[in-house]
Amino acid sequence: MAKRYLSWLDGRTDAMSSESGAATILADMAWTAGIGRSHFAHRAGLRFKDVPSLKDALRTLAEAGIDADAPPPQPATRVAFLYAGDASRWADMGRKLYDTEPTARAILDFCDSVAREVRGASLLDAMFGQDGALDDPSWAQPAIYSLESATTALWSDIGIRPDVVIGYGVGEISAAQAAGVFSLEDGMRLSLTRGEFAAKSSDLDSLQSTLANIRLSPPTVNLISGADGEPADAAAPMDASYWIRQANEAVPTEARAFALANLGTDVTVEIGPDFVKAVAKAYEAGLPVSFEGLFTGETRRRISLPTYPFQRRRHWI
Repeated sequence: MAKRYLSWLDGRTDAMSSESGAATILADMAWTAGIGRSHFAHRAGLRFKDVPSLKDALRTLAEAGIDADAPPPQPATRVAFLYAGDASRWADMGRKLYDTEPTARAILDFCDSVAREVRGASLLDAMFGQDGALDDPSWAQPAIYSLESATTALWSDIGIRPDVVIGYGVGEISAAQAAGVFSLEDGMRLSLTRGEFAAKSSDLDSLQSTLANIRLSPPTVNLISGADGEPADAAAPMDASYWIRQANEAVPTEARAFALANLGTDVTVEIGPDFVKAVAKAYEAGLPVSFEGLFTGETRRRISLPTYPFQRRRHWI
């Protein structure tokens, strides 16, 4: 199949001679391949930015081949979302998603409005513009929360929702929001206050005051607790004392990994910076990706693409 796509690309050299022409054709190709083809157990997800990078990926795939006698891989059925903590920040974080993904932009704008209300300053300025702003936990933590929440919504757009969520540090707030413990707005308020708490190593009164005004609910999916490394008890909310303890203590990674294994998940999706790469890996694992969600806000057209090279056999009746 990879060789067929290489031939298909070679036959459209003139049409893709300009950067704009190539971008349109490649986007239509990806859209058609996603929604206009059946998806089998043996599958590959390729990430590319232009014709040369796509050809390189296709050549690598063609050279690797597959073992025709090997049994088909079993598709993943139980998904865990992993939310990283305070170290998952970088300059200009979230800018690409903000510029290209309407769903992400709407959530980041909402979180920015909460930050402006609480602090009188822009979260997006800290994420996109101010040098060194994200070295300050008071901005880094709400930035991580808002971007992880936006990325969770993108996964929902493509039909992938978690069976289990787990988070580290401020990432546990993102995980809890994904599990329905509190609203997007309340999670943002908590991350703003938690960030200030981390920056000052004090201000416990402010953290308690924020939590007193947050409605806490039982998780709607399995949420592995950062306080004890066990699945949270769905029979009772994770109360304010839990989140105060969570801001001060960390459970060893091994305990949470053990709990994750015990819940029977067979694929873990990292809610991190490279959304497209993660989608490709999830697709290869057999998850039922809804490709329409990758093209939200775009108008694409179906084009003629190579068909699957099925093995044909003659049968007599």
